[in-house]
Amino acid sequence: MYRNTRNLNVLFGFFLLLLLFTACQSDSTKDEGVKIDLEKLLGKWQSLENPKTTIELTTNRMLSYYDGLKLADEALTIYHACASRCVPEGVAPMPCLVTDGKMAENCFEVLELTNKKLSYTLIGQQEKVLSFQKL
Repeated sequence: MYRNTRNLNVLFGFFLLLLLFTACQSDSTKDEGVKIDLEKLLGKWQSLENPKTTIELTTNRMLSYYDGLKLADEALTIYHACASRCVPEGVAPMPCLVTDGKMAENCFEVLELTNKKLSYTLIGQQEKVLSFQKL
């Protein structure tokens, strides 16, 4: 049995600090994929699939319209690295938009964001990509 408990506490503290330090380090060489530039994201967008469908994104709201009629007005949270509870554990960080849907949160992975184009998909349903052009 280890008899010098003071040395053990110092050693344990050192390893704890080392663990915390290494856990907080970020690798700047990683490819982070799409970055959310708020200047590009915010504004009105028109669906490429159905021109009557438009959305408007503000810093904290997502409004959906069809042929000028407002269909939804939901709270919006924008994450550069998704931290919402609707993203499964172990999934790589990604930029996402989270709205407070009628039944539950809706988490959308941002696939593409340029000055003129926005594409996103509901997390877990990558086969259904929604594409928009800036108005």
